Amino acid sequence: MITRASSELPGRFKRLRVVLVTITAALAVSAVLCSLLAVQYQERIMTASRYNDAFDLSQTAVELLRLQSAVQDFVISGDGKAIALRLDIFRSRVTTIEAREDLKDAERVAFLDGLRGLLAEIGDEFARDPRPEAALTILRLMSPLVPPSVRMAARAHSTGGDVVQDNQTHLKYIFASLCSVIVALVLFGAVLVTFVLNQNRLLDHFARLDGLTGLLNRLGFNEKVSQVKDEMIAVILVDVDHFKELNDTMGHEAGDMVLAELAVRLKASAPDATAIARLGGDEFALLYAGADAQARSCATAERILASLKESMVVDGRDVMIGATLGLCMGNDALTRAVMLNNADIALYRAKADGRGHFRVFTPSMRDELLRRKKLMNALRLAIVHDELFLLFQPIVDTTTGKTRGFEALLRWRHPELGTIPPSEFIDLAELSGQIVAIGAWVIDQACREAASWPSDLFISFNVSARQLTDNALIACVAKAAATHGIACERMVVEITESTLIDNDAAALSVLHELQAMGCSIALDDFGTGYASLSYLQRFPFDKLKIDQSFLRKLDGENCDDAKIVRAIGELGRQMALTIVSEGVETPEQLALVRSARCALAQGYLFDRPLSPKAARDRLRQEGATVLGIAFERPTTATGPGSRA
Repeated sequence: MITRASSELPGRFKRLRVVLVTITAALAVSAVLCSLLAVQYQERIMTASRYNDAFDLSQTAVELLRLQSAVQDFVISGDGKAIALRLDIFRSRVTTIEAREDLKDAERVAFLDGLRGLLAEIGDEFARDPRPEAALTILRLMSPLVPPSVRMAARAHSTGGDVVQDNQTHLKYIFASLCSVIVALVLFGAVLVTFVLNQNRLLDHFARLDGLTGLLNRLGFNEKVSQVKDEMIAVILVDVDHFKELNDTMGHEAGDMVLAELAVRLKASAPDATAIARLGGDEFALLYAGADAQARSCATAERILASLKESMVVDGRDVMIGATLGLCMGNDALTRAVMLNNADIALYRAKADGRGHFRVFTPSMRDELLRRKKLMNALRLAIVHDELFLLFQPIVDTTTGKTRGFEALLRWRHPELGTIPPSEFIDLAELSGQIVAIGAWVIDQACREAASWPSDLFISFNVSARQLTDNALIACVAKAAATHGIACERMVVEITESTLIDNDAAALSVLHELQAMGCSIALDDFGTGYASLSYLQRFPFDKLKIDQSFLRKLDGENCDDAKIVRAIGELGRQMALTIVSEGVETPEQLALVRSARCALAQGYLFDRPLSPKAARDRLRQEGATVLGIAFERPTTATGPGSRA
């Protein structure tokens, strides 16, 4: 089961966040409502303070008293000049009261009826020409109306005051509530800010962790490296070998389980590490700091490799994985990017040396890497610029010495760097994916040259692991045969044991198709790889080529290498396989391969790799003389072996 380091906040923080947001929203709504109510009550107070029924009634009472006083003055002194003015004002007040809709209670209705009756009794004639007897009648009608008018005015004032006081009381409560809401908002806002800051701190922490393994991620690792000051540091890069193939065959879930288990083993192997991180994919990094960083990091690298010798249980199956490590030592004066880049260069070198171990960075590795990059870029145009060429090494009959065929050997002449050995640029072609195009060119050129030879000679060429899994290989061979008019039976396809190990199932299908076309299949460098003898039964080989290393160290007829050569020869005879011995350089070695019943051989004893013209010259010479006795001629070769 995979334990993932969640990059999300715990559930309790989510719930707390919801509660805080809900309460804050409720308080905000309450604050808005309180503000609206406060505005409403303020408007009521303002309305009660403006001209209203209390004012109208009080003014009506005043004008009634003034009209009464004017009529009394007329009765006493006979002066009626003020009656008309007071009557007009009083009539206006009565009209105003009549227009108000809120003055409809019984007392006020009776009061209004009395006022109307009074006005009707006075009439317009009295205002123009008042008479004493009419004035007395009017005074009698006015007297009952004065007390109600004063009483209603006083009551209206009292009621207005009560309304204002009531609204003020409500407004006080509203403001108190609003203050409480504001205080609560401030408090909850402070809590919410604290929560957000804490949440950001946690998110910042999770942002520096890898979700699958719980280790630091690239960001977290870079920060750890940057924090080291005035100390020696060491960086270890760990890369899982063939992780893509594991993902493809077992699935990404299984791949995740492997990475999680590897993280556990890294932590167990490096308890004293300053930091352990998964940088991405299947790449991990470890950081050591201190005066003894170099020694501790090297010891940790050994422990990591040792820990991976134990299998992992993935979905109930035991899985073996390997890893390759690159180390870089330095001080904080080196930038983080330089440290990681140097460790990556060391990792690259370790992979080139065969994986499954570690390498410590040295400055020469950077020079080698720059050279490799330069060569890789130049290799892309090598065919176009006509920099590639083939040499042909004779493969002879060990009994007659007659040339039976040639092996095509690829060479590269760089315009600046000179001749580049295949051991250097073939790997680059594999890594860059250019091996397919280069391999197709080799097959075409080899068949083109073979077309100029006698039809009983074969042409042998090597194919890489990448070519062997490319569906275009079959079409490429068929096209070359058709284009240059040679039979597929003249072609020998050479593969190495490592090619089969890397591409077991895919290779089997392609080899069967090639053999069905008529091509022969040869297992090259036999005896130096890791394949078991069961491969000889499983794959359709026609030839075995004994690696030249067995002949190079020969020391007498009874040495172990001589016994191995004879054993391989006997194995080939029993399985009806043609045995080809590589690296024959001396007559003694030739005698051994003859005694081992090796039918064919190649090496500097017979000839070094030849140019196309030199190969044709050799064949023309053989046409006049069979080299049956030429085995005794001294070799002019000075090289260490037959093939590069």
